[in-house]
Amino acid sequence: HTRIREDVLRILRFYRFSAKYSDGPFDAQGHAACGALASHIDSLSGERIQTEMFKLLPQPRAFDALTAMQENGVLRALLQTDVRLSVLHTAISLGLRYPQTQEPLFLLGVLVASSASP
Repeated sequence: HTRIREDVLRILRFYRFSAKYSDGPFDAQGHAACGALASHIDSLSGERIQTEMFKLLPQPRAFDALTAMQENGVLRALLQTDVRLSVLHTAISLGLRYPQTQEPLFLLGVLVASSASP
């Protein structure tokens, strides 16, 4: 909690690093701390969020990270809406046939467009 309060961007970095380096469950204590402080994400600039998301989305376990972010409210705090991750999962699966679908800008667009809100 203390480290995240020092720099809220650590919430997004936690998930990016977990998506890149973790081969098992994400650190439960870190995940809980990120969720508890998710409301502070609104203090980040759009540019900082975009940079971290562009780095997160192409990682091997990006979908796992986004699922974890959705479970504890971080994704909702980040996007200000709920999303259907199944739409993103489909887009990621398309990457096997269409590599251009793995571009971070495309994936972020899919994520935002999959808003569960009417």
